[in-house]
Amino acid sequence: MIEMQMEMELTAPGAKRPRRRVRETSKAAYADGRERFTGRRADALRWLAAFWNARQVNPTSGELTTWAFAEGSGQSWDWTVLYVRRGLSDLKRTGVVEVVPQGKRPCRTTGSSCETWRVVSR
Repeated sequence: MIEMQMEMELTAPGAKRPRRRVRETSKAAYADGRERFTGRRADALRWLAAFWNARQVNPTSGELTTWAFAEGSGQSWDWTVLYVRRGLSDLKRTGVVEVVPQGKRPCRTTGSSCETWRVVSR
């Protein structure tokens, strides 16, 4: 009975999830990218890492845009979404980020079925 109650508490919608360990290879890829990239690639990588560190969830581009816009990118939401999406596709081309292989999920911002992003683990 107690085990079932604890399990329900962990799976409740508002329950805190245990922190996942970040692989050393992800840390190395992020550090390498932080040094190499400037502009939208650097911003997208920084926002992706900040989103993961705060929520422990791989974001969609819409969720990442909302995060960046709330951080104060200084531009309109429409401009920011194009900036983030282009930054993510540039980073994907260089091999620093990837689409999560588990498939698409509903975006909390747009409601559409979208791919989620993460820093590559080598």
